[in-house]
Amino acid sequence: MNFKRIVLIFAFLFISVGLLGYISVAKAQTMEELSTQIAALKKQITDYQKEIAELQAKITALQNEMAKLLAKQIALLQSQIAQLQTQLLAKPPTKPESEYKCPDLNGDGVVNIYDITIISARLNTCQGATNYDPRGDVDGDNCLTNTDLNYVNKYYGKSISEITQCGGGTTLEYIERMVASIADAISQLTKGVKELLK
Repeated sequence: MNFKRIVLIFAFLFISVGLLGYISVAKAQTMEELSTQIAALKKQITDYQKEIAELQAKITALQNEMAKLLAKQIALLQSQIAQLQTQLLAKPPTKPESEYKCPDLNGDGVVNIYDITIISARLNTCQGATNYDPRGDVDGDNCLTNTDLNYVNKYYGKSISEITQCGGGTTLEYIERMVASIADAISQLTKGVKELLK
């Protein structure tokens, strides 16, 4: 075999082995770098996941706190409504029935549906309300409640001569009540006509 040829073969083999070694080292370094980068990315993902979990926990805590505050506010409002209803609807009589006004509210001499309507149409209103009618406040508590309505119902169909609180009444008082009743009817009719003309 030719010496030159042998030298060339050895040189080729040497260079090939060197190149393979260099490629292996470079490949190993690249793999190591990739592994390092992957590990760093995994750590970042883990950190983000922890942050997300912490944020979710904070959001849940805030939602729970808001729900508690809302429940407290609702309970407070319900309590206030219940107190107002108790004061308005179940208000104890401020005086005995013997001191109540005559249940003939419109002054026509008989306790009838017109008297009941004066209260029922404005039930649960108090002085100061636009639709409050003081004629219906028989117990004098400045509110139209079930107490007033029940009292008028109690005398339904009776004439004023049969009712102690009406004191029987003189003819003049009866006429005055009738005039007041007619004036009220005219006033209501005038309001109705005005509403229709609008």
